[in-house]
Amino acid sequence: MMKNWKKIAILGGVLVVFLVAFIVLSGTQKKQTPQSASATPWGQVTPTPSASVDEVKLVDIPKDQITKITLKREGQDIVLTQAERDVEKLVDNGDGTSKKTTEKAKVWETTGFSVDSTAVDDMAASADTATTKRLIDESPKDVTIYGLDKALATTFASGDGKPVSYT
Repeated sequence: MMKNWKKIAILGGVLVVFLVAFIVLSGTQKKQTPQSASATPWGQVTPTPSASVDEVKLVDIPKDQITKITLKREGQDIVLTQAERDVEKLVDNGDGTSKKTTEKAKVWETTGFSVDSTAVDDMAASADTATTKRLIDESPKDVTIYGLDKALATTFASGDGKPVSYT
């Protein structure tokens, strides 16, 4: 009978330790909430947009308008272009069988090798959201001090041919 009470007391002590840790940690989390955030009535924090003066969007082309990506890597240029192709897709019939259908889809392609269109779509999405945190020098005289002496460049172009490049 005494062994059961000891086990209950130990479990109760562990519960108290967890509750104290939860209260302490939730109190420190509230202190770390940024001041630019606003709280909803349900206690959720939603950040409010606050752009830094130095924050600059690197590519001014939306993801869905990027049609060409050029990767310059150590003397080699890889040009990825977006084309509309007929793509086969398996469609479920609902009765446990499936059939092949053909539909038009935008895919990325290049000469010489096959391209994973999903990975290139991720590159375009990253370009759409890429920003700088601070601007050091808009046109530096010596790029080697920034480690850009052997820079790799990526150029994005929209359907109208407007290229945007960054290293």
